Order: sequence, then C-alpha cells, then structure tokens
Amino acid sequence: MPNSVRSESTGSPKSRSFKRANPRNASVKPSPAMARILIVRFSALGDILFTLPALDALRRAFPDAQIDWLCEDRTAGLLVGHPQLDRVFVYPRRELSGHWRRPWRWHRLLATGGSHLLELRRQERYDVVLDLQANLKSIVQLLLGPRTRRRVGYDATFTHDLAHWILDEQVPPDPTRPHRVDRPLRVLEALGVATEGARGQLPIRPEHTAEAHAQRERLGLTERRFVVLHPFTSPFGAFKRWPTERFVRLGDRIRDETGLEVVVSWGPGEEAEAQEITAAMRAAHTFDRSLSLLGFAAFLGQARLLVAGDTGPLHLAGFLGTPRVALFGPKDARVYGPHGGVFEVVSDESVLCRPCKLRRCREPICVTELTIESAHAAALRVIAASDPER
Repeated sequence: MPNSVRSESTGSPKSRSFKRANPRNASVKPSPAMARILIVRFSALGDILFTLPALDALRRAFPDAQIDWLCEDRTAGLLVGHPQLDRVFVYPRRELSGHWRRPWRWHRLLATGGSHLLELRRQERYDVVLDLQANLKSIVQLLLGPRTRRRVGYDATFTHDLAHWILDEQVPPDPTRPHRVDRPLRVLEALGVATEGARGQLPIRPEHTAEAHAQRERLGLTERRFVVLHPFTSPFGAFKRWPTERFVRLGDRIRDETGLEVVVSWGPGEEAEAQEITAAMRAAHTFDRSLSLLGFAAFLGQARLLVAGDTGPLHLAGFLGTPRVALFGPKDARVYGPHGGVFEVVSDESVLCRPCKLRRCREPICVTELTIESAHAAALRVIAASDPER
C-alpha cells in the first residue's frame, strides 16, 4: 500500500493452533487441496472491505479454485458480481429480523432460515471454510450449513461466543500487525498463502461510474473539485459521532479557504438530517437517494477529500484512492483506522480512557473534544499533499 500522511494529536482442545504462521514474504507453496473455498464474513461494511485484500491473495494463489463468500443482505452489494468470486451466498438478515420480532411469524422465520441453510448444505463439500466472522452467527451457519473438510479461523483472541471451539485450526494474532486488514491475511499466511502486495478491489462497473457522473452533473460539480463530509455513523456506533454543528462550520471553512465545493453524504434513514446540515451551511450540496452502494463508492472516488468518523464510507473511499481525514474518538485508529493512501487521523491523545471497547458512553469526550481547528488543519494538509488529478 502507498505511504500515508498521518496525524494522531488480543485453544480449543479439539482444535489445532498454528504455533508460528509463515512470514508475510515467505515463498511457501499453498496446499493444492484447496479447490473449493468458502469465506464467511457477514458484516459490517468496514469489515467486509478489510477482508477484500485477503480475497485478492486467495485468488492470486488459487486462480482456478472456486471461491465463494457467505455474507448478509446489507453488505451483499459490495460482493455480488465481484470478479474474484464465483458465488455469493446471502444470509437474509433483514427478513429474519422482521420475523423474529413477531412471534406469529416464527414459522416464516424457520422456513426462511431453513431454506438458506439447506442451500448451503446442498453445495459440494468445501476443501476449506475460512471463518472470519467468529461469533454466534457464524457458529450456527458453519454447524448447520456448508459441509467442509477443514474449518480455519482465529484463535480465542479474536472470537466471540466460543466460536473457536468449532474450528479445526486456529490462528493466533500477530501483535506487530494490529490492523483489521491484517487479521484475515494472517490466517492465509498460516495456510501457506503469500499475501505480500495483496490489494482488495471493488466490483465497480460502468453503470456505477455513470451513477456517480449523473450525480455530479445534477449538483454542478467538477471531478476532484469537491469535498465530501460524512457526519454519520451506524446507530450502533452513534456515540462515535462528531457534533453536527462542527461539520457545518468545518464545511464552510474548507469552502472559503480552498474554493472546493462541499457535499454532505448520508446513508439509509439519514437523508432528512443530511438536508438539515446542508441547509445550515452557507453553500453545500447533498445527493439524492438514487445512488446504489457501489454508485456511492464511485462518487467518493471522484472527490478530492472525504472527512468522516469511524464508519464504513471512510474505508470505502480508501479503496478508490480518495484522500481522507478520519475523526477518531473511542476506537484505536491503529486497528480500525484508514489503511493505505493519503490520510490523517485526528484524535485527542490527552483523553486517558481512550482507546476503549465500550459500546455506549454518556460522555464521549474523546470525540466531542476534537476541535474544528484540528480537523480543518488536517483537511488542508491532506488536500495539499494529494494529487488533484490522481
């Protein structure tokens, strides 16, 4: 991966653990008995993106193998049609969640879930299943779904709900490579797969590029002459959000000092708030709901800069080479932050309780204390360091 511009103000008795994974640059021949491979990684958006370099390494190691992926409906848009995959199995999370909340629909829940598992069960036996989800969801899928000769995944360090107990082989972490991108790569290295130079790719097709172009035309934007602000996170991570009014003031300052247009992006259920933020700025734009997920990615790829918190679009933009400013509060940017390309991480190192693994916080000062001045300065440095033509 290219160099980055940065500013930053952790065995089952039935399982076999690898005592030492192969070095990253090792020229070890991978096992020939891997003609059919299944990757299990359901969510979330950022974690799917972090796993794509591992897919690239697998495909280069096994160009003729059948490589399938088991994901869920909310992330399927990133994988269906991917040139390095043969088949994508979609776990119908939304439908099952809707039935689960209504006891009178539990018969439909059983029918839908059973049909999904039966489809997996009917497939020819896989030579290896890579469990890169490592929680209760993957336990159920692996025990009742695909047949396989080997189940390989993380050791207890990175698993939940005792997911490592069902594995045949467990891979321990490498403390010198903490980023989430490196976790699945380490699993492959333990299997003898070379990962040096692995780079994930997105299945962006001409129709997605056309979507992005149509949005720019509608908004009157010139490619590389606009900045995208993404003020949102998932509801699950709402406490990681930087205060909305600071995005407003940041957008105005960037436009005033650089002449770049400002666009506010949003996800499902966030359109109304995005319009309010846009209206609060002196001059800004927001796009309409016609963009698909990959159309949105293509749009980000045409921007000069993205400013966002710890959220999926931050990593989506990275795959397109878009420079980024990442506003990080509770999470450790060494593990969850941007990876590759030109970026800066803005965080407050004076907050002694960060990084943390909390899922809720009544006073998330680690993010609310991040100043407009620090974000603004980082944005100007990244714009200056990036190639406007890319």
